[in-house]
Amino acid sequence: MVADDHRLQTRLGQALAAKASLDELIARLVGQVDQRDLAAVAGASSTRAHLVTSWRMSPGAAAGLVAQARAITERIQLTHNAWAVRYRPSRRS
Repeated sequence: MVADDHRLQTRLGQALAAKASLDELIARLVGQVDQRDLAAVAGASSTRAHLVTSWRMSPGAAAGLVAQARAITERIQLTHNAWAVRYRPSRRS
């Protein structure tokens, strides 16, 4: 592997790790919005509807994010670890 290829693979891994961390943070924030029923305060019928109308998410993406948020609890550390893991390219033999 050429040095530039290795550097590219390293940067990709770093970017995927950063994205995973942000995905986890967003899911946790959506969970807090959901738990506090802030969608109702904003005049929406549900957290999903709030994400669609206030944050211009597609209905499918909003539903997926709400599902992720509801899956995260203090007892589910495995989800946290899975989303926070650093992505590494697999090594082929």
